[in-house]
Amino acid sequence: FFKQKTAYEIVDCDWSSDVCSSDLLAMNLAGCAALGWLGWRAGAGRREALAWALAWPLTQWGLLTEPALRHYGGLSGVLHAGVAVLLWRLLTRRPGRERAVGLGLAAGLALKLWLEAPWRGALRVSPDLDFAVAPLAHLSGTLAGLACAAALCRRARPHPEPRSEEHTSELQSQSTISYAVFCLKK
Repeated sequence: FFKQKTAYEIVDCDWSSDVCSSDLLAMNLAGCAALGWLGWRAGAGRREALAWALAWPLTQWGLLTEPALRHYGGLSGVLHAGVAVLLWRLLTRRPGRERAVGLGLAAGLALKLWLEAPWRGALRVSPDLDFAVAPLAHLSGTLAGLACAAALCRRARPHPEPRSEEHTSELQSQSTISYAVFCLKK
């Protein structure tokens, strides 16, 4: 699990920070597993997978708004994008109880993003973790995921009920057609 090198690290030949922390890797893998399970339970399909894939570069693009964030080496922003895509699915396409679960998860995500306060700076250092957290990546991923889901995972229009043969032949009868033409001439 490699992180992106900064220009300073390349010029100074500082290769000591090539591998991200094992805690970060473990947390990202756990997040991937949880997201996979949630996607399976929510019945996510190709559209959701495409929305998540397209949200990946948009998540990274959002990090460019913070010049103090010189490098970033995690998947948490992309995982937040995946959560946002699945929340879109749960809230717009799933019935009753699953929609309620989606509302609870959405409220939890909104509270988490608010408490992380990405507007207060690029990084948060926690004594419990051996890496700094980039809250902007979480916000950027969530917004990218929602945008891609809104664009790609809209509810399909229901197909009209197929008409029976009797109904079709009734509509094609001479008297029905004559009456329809009479109504149109009025």
